[in-house]
Amino acid sequence: MKNKAPKLSITRINCIIVMLSVVLCCFVSGCGKKEGYVTKQFFAMDTWMEIQLPESCDDKDLELYFNDVEAIVRKLEACFSVTSTASDLYKLNNDINENVTLDSKELLDILKEGEYLEDLTDGAFCDKLYVISKEWGFTTGNYKVPDKAWLDAEILEIQDIMDDSNTDISVDINESSVIRPVGTCFDLGGIAKGYATDKIVDYLADKGINSAIVNLGGNIYAFGDKQGKEDRFVVGITDPFDNTLLGTVMVKDMAVVTSGNYERYFELDGERYHHIIDSTTGYPADNGLVSVTIISEDASYADGLSTALFVMGLDEAITFWENNRNSFDAILITENNEIYYTEGLLDNFVMTEKPYTCKLVK
Repeated sequence: MKNKAPKLSITRINCIIVMLSVVLCCFVSGCGKKEGYVTKQFFAMDTWMEIQLPESCDDKDLELYFNDVEAIVRKLEACFSVTSTASDLYKLNNDINENVTLDSKELLDILKEGEYLEDLTDGAFCDKLYVISKEWGFTTGNYKVPDKAWLDAEILEIQDIMDDSNTDISVDINESSVIRPVGTCFDLGGIAKGYATDKIVDYLADKGINSAIVNLGGNIYAFGDKQGKEDRFVVGITDPFDNTLLGTVMVKDMAVVTSGNYERYFELDGERYHHIIDSTTGYPADNGLVSVTIISEDASYADGLSTALFVMGLDEAITFWENNRNSFDAILITENNEIYYTEGLLDNFVMTEKPYTCKLVK
């Protein structure tokens, strides 16, 4: 009997909606105006992206800024792709030498950030899962459940790399080199959009822009002052169960990033398999959370932590926040319709009328 083909229920949902009319309501590359802002949308990194800049900017400057921002994303996309044979990451993943010299400062930077996040989260964030994600089909579209014995063997190798001090990954930015065990394959999908966001925000700040919304596939950065009466942006959080509005947070100079099990998945034999892989099992993380939103000044940090806390599960995620409370806030939604939000959001998080149990974490 032939194996039943997976039901492809892949959804690339924007898990965060910006209420200042910055929702991606029209997925067409081009520009338009929205409440004091000029908007450009384009498709990159396998998702739709939207940049909003104040309409008070000169038209020629706006064109330059939009083109430069898109160029930043395109350059990083070309560098970080796991499938393009021309990308720096592809060349690293397929290099037969243990010590590899890289031309890309950006790749060195993001690998360094990945190592930091892996150490900080005790492996809950892991950027070495490309081979496993590929086997599941999340990088190719050929979805299947991998053989358990194969998964166990691959995870054992990855865990050995992560746990053994003799096989540490070494990223030397000054020497432009990466030392890693041959065969280590990185996948930067858990941090790439956050890294790109930080680069865009740095660029806008250098150009003297004082207000902007950066939306890279649902990874939001509210930059500077909102144009109008309020000085903060209102960002909506999506209900992971029905994709309606769950609540809003008010932010300024902050990234708002969500990871959830409803964003990318496939179904097979009545089971749903999402794309957030637990580095200890090789299977999609199943620790009782359905959505994690991180609010932080650093978009790369927020991007990585949204994945890491999802993998940790509720109790470990709360403990992690307690130990790092000065660097981020979080909204954690469980499979039992419970919402946990950290005390930094006490005056900034507003729930809609939903049948959820809402708890403040202090």
